[in-house]
Amino acid sequence: MNNKKEKRNKLIISAGIIAGVVALFLVIYFALEKITGGAVSVDASSTDQFAKCLSEKNVKMYGAYWCPHCVNNKGMFGNEGKILVDLEIYVECDAGGENPQPGVCSEKRIGGCPTWEINNKLYSGEMSMDKIAELSGCALE
Repeated sequence: MNNKKEKRNKLIISAGIIAGVVALFLVIYFALEKITGGAVSVDASSTDQFAKCLSEKNVKMYGAYWCPHCVNNKGMFGNEGKILVDLEIYVECDAGGENPQPGVCSEKRIGGCPTWEINNKLYSGEMSMDKIAELSGCALE
């Protein structure tokens, strides 16, 4: 009788391990898809040209230094989004961040991060380069 109970326990443990491995795989897969999904592979010069076009069209990205979605959006432009900061596209909303502008964010009624302002319309949430290009009219090569 003990032997049957041990086999059943081993089977339950094995099934649990397999389920855990599958769950971990799915979490990693969907996390990677979320991070890279919709983001196109472009070289630095194309990204720089794209960012310059966004700047010319007065596109803004309102965010916070602690926001993972903001970090993802800035990261699509390489070098932690430095070009977005340099071209004054990125606006830091948290007073604890670098070069904060919480007054601007409050004035614009930014409720969540990131929020993109494109053609005087606000779009909340992380966006792909393709979507930003589509909304802004800037070419992404």
